[in-house]
Amino acid sequence: MKSQLTLTFGETVSYSSETFIAHEGSREIADTLITLAAEKRFALVYIQGAPKTGKTHLSVYCAGLLRSLEASVDVVSGEQASRWYVDRFSGSRAIPSGQSLIIDDADRWIGNPTAEGGFTAMADAISQSKGVLVLLGSVAADKLEVSAQIKSRLKAGVQLELGSCEDWALDAILKAMCAQRGLKLSDAKRRFVLARVERSIPALSSFLARLQALGRSASNSTSFDLLAAAVGEGGESQG
Repeated sequence: MKSQLTLTFGETVSYSSETFIAHEGSREIADTLITLAAEKRFALVYIQGAPKTGKTHLSVYCAGLLRSLEASVDVVSGEQASRWYVDRFSGSRAIPSGQSLIIDDADRWIGNPTAEGGFTAMADAISQSKGVLVLLGSVAADKLEVSAQIKSRLKAGVQLELGSCEDWALDAILKAMCAQRGLKLSDAKRRFVLARVERSIPALSSFLARLQALGRSASNSTSFDLLAAAVGEGGESQG
């Protein structure tokens, strides 16, 4: 089943499980989640990835994987986590069997001193439902400044890292990242960009942010001069 999420911060970025480009750095995560979900028992998984490595898109992709196994799964941000639990399962409402939850930027939430009670209640509820609780964060689990109880639960869970992608996958990833932002770059223009920026997802993300900051409409064609400005080459033009 397709999973999709649209986030707005400056520009609108639409993430879909079907447009995620699986790469070497994400395959272990996908394989682990499928294995855990298939076992029909509770699992807590913490996924660490550096900023701008695609964690938000990964969270939507993981939701799609779990739904393909007929699991009930929601995706929320760390800021929404407490409200999600209160709205869905407060009072006498029972959490459905197999309910799973994926929390993006979870490190920002559980690092808050007031989060312990809500996190514990949520983890216990999902444990009773035999679902999977997936936390994504930029900080490694053993480096998080959290309560002893949360630290103990994280240590007992599965810890994974979102690694870098293979060089050959970057063109497909750049194409997908452009589509998420309503941008269209031809094959030649993507080659132009990839020859000039650091070949990593964070570098491509930063480049696209600079490109959009130049004020171009997503529907307009993007010239080589504009691309050159975005990569910091001061207007170099290629035909």
